[in-house]
Amino acid sequence: MKRQVFYSFHYKPDSWRAAQVRNIGALEGNQPATDNDWEAVKRGGDAAIRRWIADQMHGRSCTVVLVGTNTANRKWINYEIVESWKQGMGVVGIHIHGLKDMEQRTAAAGDNPFDYVELPERGPLSLSVFGQAHRRVPIGVRQPGVGLGPLSPAVFGNAHRQASMGIREPGTGLLSAAVSDYPKHGKPSQFGRGLLTEGLAAYKQRGLSTVVECHEPAGWSSKEKYDWITEHLAAVVEEAIHIRKRC
Repeated sequence: MKRQVFYSFHYKPDSWRAAQVRNIGALEGNQPATDNDWEAVKRGGDAAIRRWIADQMHGRSCTVVLVGTNTANRKWINYEIVESWKQGMGVVGIHIHGLKDMEQRTAAAGDNPFDYVELPERGPLSLSVFGQAHRRVPIGVRQPGVGLGPLSPAVFGNAHRQASMGIREPGTGLLSAAVSDYPKHGKPSQFGRGLLTEGLAAYKQRGLSTVVECHEPAGWSSKEKYDWITEHLAAVVEEAIHIRKRC
């Protein structure tokens, strides 16, 4: 039986590439909104958009973020990632900039969207801190460079404090000073740079990108990258679901 997944992507520039992935048929995905439908949803404001996302995520076991040039750190991409994690869904990214669009063009690589989301010390993710970088909450999002300085190793080891979380500039902020000194436990992922599939409890606080993979399909040509996605799509989703169960 095919997994039911939610596809998250930057609609206008990447819908053609996203359709290629959806049409592989390895997974059952949510129905994407048409231009007219999306415009109607947006007219209802943020509450209507959140309801639409919730309806689309209902019954799904994993969110697949299809990463184009400007996917990372978009408001609703961030929201979909956080809501997926909060609901216990697997989360995984696949770079699709190397696939050709309707005009047969590829695009520049984009940032890893999981570099902008931080995992809490404990408890679920939350978007309650959109634009509120200084609140002390389980997790949230903020614009790069706003508030929240580096976390010292002494504070990092304090299991009783409330963690301040948010969207951060990749490589800076809360995790820049402490995580490099923390012991890494577990075996590497067979697909990429290595996921923490064992001993995840050793990390008191870390960025989501330390436990969630964002895959770069192998190959030089668009066809080679498409073939890689075709071969590995179902497997990376299974891996993402397994990792979420362990976190």
